[in-house]
Amino acid sequence: KEFAKFFKSISPKSVTTEVRKLHFGPPAVAPLDSPGINAASNALAKAFGKKTVFTREGGSIPIVVDFMRQLKAPAVMMGLGLDSDDIHSPNEHFRLENFEKGLYSAAYFLDELAKQ
Repeated sequence: KEFAKFFKSISPKSVTTEVRKLHFGPPAVAPLDSPGINAASNALAKAFGKKTVFTREGGSIPIVVDFMRQLKAPAVMMGLGLDSDDIHSPNEHFRLENFEKGLYSAAYFLDELAKQ
């Protein structure tokens, strides 16, 4: 509601504005001390040769929360893209090096899970 109010306040009077909520999904957050996150952290570090950095990112994958609720387990989402990839823009790209390391990350992740 506040966004709609602000947006209307900055719009020229000659412009008709309407803000509608078309889509909503609850946020998904996995605890950093979960076995899956630990396995993912180790796998990514092994594949990329650097310590894993945890960040909270925005995104829109509403079914993730449904999976977490139904399976009663935290989700593991491993981001391989960079801010500079310009996802969903006309010049979107993804480095093949990150794609290849992502494949290794997935294999290492399964290996790490099997060790637990």
